[in-house]
Amino acid sequence: MGDHPHGTRACYRHGCRCLCCRAANARYEQERARDRALGKLRLGSRISATEARRRIRQLKAEGVPVAAHLGLKRPSVRSHTVRVTVKTLLRIRALCRRYLWEPDERNA
Repeated sequence: MGDHPHGTRACYRHGCRCLCCRAANARYEQERARDRALGKLRLGSRISATEARRRIRQLKAEGVPVAAHLGLKRPSVRSHTVRVTVKTLLRIRALCRRYLWEPDERNA
């Protein structure tokens, strides 16, 4: 299907339902279910934005241009967002460590 080779989840997502593509999607879903059961978060997972909003308020109070550092096209960050991706939260935490001198949580 298009530019995606058969036997991949990408091809499955673009509409192919051949045996190889269905098997690739089934593998992905099994891994995702296993990660969820173990409590592991994937970078694309969406989680509560409470921590992200709190940290963004802290950064803004210090005058840090949060949107620019996160690579956003808009000059401001939406504060009404209910969920953010794990990847975005990790980027916000890194900004806090850089600008607010917070200790790395893994070493605390």
